[in-house]
Amino acid sequence: MENKQTYKTSLEEIILCVMINDTDSVNYVSERIGQQDFSKENHELFTEIFELSMKESNNDLLFVKLLKNFGADRIGKLKDRISVPSLSYLIKNDIITLFHDVVYSLQVEHFLQLKLIEVKKDYYGLDTLLSLGSDIQDLLRSEDNIRVEKPFTDKLPEILENIEKRIVAGSNYSLNIKGIPSFNIATGGILVSNLITIAGFTGQGKTFLALNITLDLAGQGIPVGFISLEQSESEINDRLIGMVGGIPSDKLRNPKGLTKAEIKRITLPALSKNQLPIYVNDRPLTEVEIKQKIKYWRDRFNVKVVCIDYLGLIQSRTKFTSRERELTYYSEFLKLTAKELDVVIIILTQLNRSGKFKPTIDNLAESIGLARDSDFLFTIYKPIEAGLKSNGTIKYDALIEARDGISLDKMDSLLVKKYANDIKKYKLSENEKKLFAKGFNKARNELSDLVNMYLEKT
Repeated sequence: MENKQTYKTSLEEIILCVMINDTDSVNYVSERIGQQDFSKENHELFTEIFELSMKESNNDLLFVKLLKNFGADRIGKLKDRISVPSLSYLIKNDIITLFHDVVYSLQVEHFLQLKLIEVKKDYYGLDTLLSLGSDIQDLLRSEDNIRVEKPFTDKLPEILENIEKRIVAGSNYSLNIKGIPSFNIATGGILVSNLITIAGFTGQGKTFLALNITLDLAGQGIPVGFISLEQSESEINDRLIGMVGGIPSDKLRNPKGLTKAEIKRITLPALSKNQLPIYVNDRPLTEVEIKQKIKYWRDRFNVKVVCIDYLGLIQSRTKFTSRERELTYYSEFLKLTAKELDVVIIILTQLNRSGKFKPTIDNLAESIGLARDSDFLFTIYKPIEAGLKSNGTIKYDALIEARDGISLDKMDSLLVKKYANDIKKYKLSENEKKLFAKGFNKARNELSDLVNMYLEKT
């Protein structure tokens, strides 16, 4: 403690020496250091130098006034503390940053000593841990204010070195999804600190896509975290095992129906061939707890990517004036978390009812701010459901408008028009076209019954 305090005092003396000898440095220093950062014996001197420099720009006159107020012995020693007392000396030797680092170190030491006293009296360990994490975050929020920015030209060596490393790393610099080439084409490769959003209507495959991405990356040896706020860990595990073993997850819900061949594909030896560093959490978490979980995974398991399923189920302890503002806050928080922790965050979110047939960002059920904060936003939907059922028939029930007295001829006309548009819209093989035409004719024959059923419901 004494050595650290002595080191801090020596840095204070260097800073004060420069301020006394070079009045141009006073504003620079005062914008980055406050009186409270200095030890008590130097509080008054720092304030006096600042106030006098505002009235007097001449170094000699400033020095004379300081001699009168603080004595020749003290000021004389400070004036000659370093051989070249100038602003350039402070910048070149990064004195301000060094000073803030030791101030921070002393603050943290004092902070932890107080917390240690509290912990000894506290019987609620989890609450204490969460409180400690929150207090530490409050300390870190001021970090941006204590780092001295360097001019772009001064940072060029560092920037070019980083580019050279990326050239050597090649494709290894970014993360790529090997099983989904179109995903890589759209992103150009995922970079750490990216926030990626996958939006879709209920049942369109958001979780399925996220798990595919998770398995793909884990198969490359990249640790991935999966925070499931919707499904239990057991459900997620079943889906992962089903995907690895090539078995529909619904069959694993009732495994009695599995064939012998399917059972062989999900034995321990079969599933253990590839190490999959996937970490699943299914406990409800606030946004702060999500950040703490991500940091824990990153520090302990070197997790690079975290999927969160899904945005609308995050529950904060903070009170918001509206749901829109709450969700906007979450998207901003997650983007800043990805940037601060150097991880990729993939967040799933819902589209509203219109999004089922028009899957665009305009139909985000969550905050539109998510589109602003995301580096990439994908909307996911099943094209076949927009125009076709899996058996080839047109999904005409979505086409019917709820109006009394709608004529069968009108509905038939709309159906024909939709068929013609879908033929142009979807790139179908010849076999698919035949199936489509067969389904279309069947749909026209069933149209009368469908209209009657629909009108009965409305």
